[in-house]
Amino acid sequence: FLAGLAPAYQGTRVDLSIQLRERTGAEGLAGHGRLRNALVIGEVALSFVLLIGTGLMVRSFYELTNIDPGYNPDNLLTFRVNLPIARFPDPESRSQFVLQLQEDIKAIPGVENASATFPAPLSGTGFNGRYTTEASANDDTEYRQADYRFVIPEYFESMQTRLVMGRFNNLDDEQNARPNVLVDRTLAETAFPNDNPIGKQIWIRLGAPQPVPITIVGVVEHQANESLHESGRETIFLPSKYGGVFGGVNSWMIRTSVPPLSVLPQIKNLVSGMDKDLPVARVSTMADYVDTAMAPTRFAMRLIGAFGISALVLASIGLYAVLAYLVRQRRSEIGVRLSFGAKPAHIFKLFLKQGLLLAFMGLGVGIVAALGLGQSMSSLLVGITAVDPMTYMSIATLFVLVAIAACLFPAWRATRVDPMEVLRYE
Repeated sequence: FLAGLAPAYQGTRVDLSIQLRERTGAEGLAGHGRLRNALVIGEVALSFVLLIGTGLMVRSFYELTNIDPGYNPDNLLTFRVNLPIARFPDPESRSQFVLQLQEDIKAIPGVENASATFPAPLSGTGFNGRYTTEASANDDTEYRQADYRFVIPEYFESMQTRLVMGRFNNLDDEQNARPNVLVDRTLAETAFPNDNPIGKQIWIRLGAPQPVPITIVGVVEHQANESLHESGRETIFLPSKYGGVFGGVNSWMIRTSVPPLSVLPQIKNLVSGMDKDLPVARVSTMADYVDTAMAPTRFAMRLIGAFGISALVLASIGLYAVLAYLVRQRRSEIGVRLSFGAKPAHIFKLFLKQGLLLAFMGLGVGIVAALGLGQSMSSLLVGITAVDPMTYMSIATLFVLVAIAACLFPAWRATRVDPMEVLRYE
């Protein structure tokens, strides 16, 4: 941008090349030209780097919006009802309250399904533990880490999570605290590769030093628990009552056929009618949780995009101004060329080539720098690599088009030089 400040005065009658020659001599003029060109190359390189960052974030955001979280967040209301230990001291009383509230909520017009879990997906709360197969139950080195999720019946139906094989959990599993669990596809493929996991046992440690066996009765699709950016750990879904003091569910998932928040007043009345001291807290929709999970990528995309567009505009101005300055500086040369029979098309190509040469030199520097930027952004990228070919090709093509547009007018101006006027002036 600084390199283009001097040519901003090209509308005056002052010949800047003559002034510079008089003050600094030919050597100083050449040095000024090199500095000017270096600044323009730096502008182009910087803007290309920022635009590559923007392109990578746009591609990541697109991939993020197309990620299947393992459930349908639309028309899904979520809230918390925490049951105090003092009033609900044992798993039996907690389970009875939760199951009764579930039935009452399902009776509300517009509610298709209702269930509860702990912890809720994308809520920022985690609960995990170790597991292994029966063959390795006595070998501590073979244990892997998995997310533990406690659920009551109809959780997967409420979330619209697809059943891969086996069955969903049912009321008998919950009321009788059966050690029957569902696992996600990730765990099934990890623990039982090329084998049917239904009916097989895995061993977990849940509030006790010794591992205990649980039986797999179903496999569901993997759910995004902590983030949409990463696939996350495998998951074990246990009956709430089986978890004992650890299994108290507090996050409700209400599938509706009407706007989710429209059923909230009736739900609050139900909870208050069962226990007036229980608040309905953390009210939101699952779509809001998903939107929040996308926020870091969206923010980075907008921030880098703003800088990238600004840098692109400045680089375009710099290319235009430098080329316009060169045309002004070389008017005598252009006049001589034209007087000796050079065609305007030749003059046009000459200056267009000079402008594009600066642009391509900047692109070369920018590509090297962008590779380093991409590596530092790897943690924000989703579904693509830091050297995504489509992004680099698209941004490079855009930059070439912008560079051509910035160079066209000064190159055209060069063809409009009147040889007789220039020579008479000289």
